[in-house]
Amino acid sequence: ELDDAERDEMIQTISQEGQDVLHLVEDLLATARADAGELAVTAVSVNLRAQAAQVLESLDAKSVTGISLQGNSVRAIGDPTRVRQILRNLVSNALRYGGDDIEIVVATEGNAAVVTVSDDGPAIPPDDVERIFQPYQRSSAGRATTASVGLGLSVSRQLARLMGGSLVYRHDRGRSSFRLALPMRALDA
Repeated sequence: ELDDAERDEMIQTISQEGQDVLHLVEDLLATARADAGELAVTAVSVNLRAQAAQVLESLDAKSVTGISLQGNSVRAIGDPTRVRQILRNLVSNALRYGGDDIEIVVATEGNAAVVTVSDDGPAIPPDDVERIFQPYQRSSAGRATTASVGLGLSVSRQLARLMGGSLVYRHDRGRSSFRLALPMRALDA
């Protein structure tokens, strides 16, 4: 008894919820593999801007309208699947907990390729900054959301480190930023 618009909206909602569950399972599997010392990453040339664009395309179109993607194509050494997993976690967190003005900036800094996901939302309290990178933890100041179990940042930092990079948080000039830095050439080169 639903009209076409209602049916399409329900199908879109079901599809998006399925994607959310898939991403949660990916994070759970990565955590389990890391705990067992079996989490592996590949080391290939990755276009960070293209990966960020692909993440935005994979998310619900309504939620990503207004997210700006800035910067040129920058190549890093990493695992494309894991880079997308990190970026998806960072963008999802910005959508859940951040402000309305979300930016993704791709750049280089020295020998590192960098993707920064920032928003104009409230700062994470200083006492929570390192805690949010621990499994099953969230900031005490964040909005409660049932879709979050507190694995995304922990998994993302582990993956960044496995690829020879880093993931850090900072709040500056009214913006909360997560900065993923990856090497621009192989570590053993």
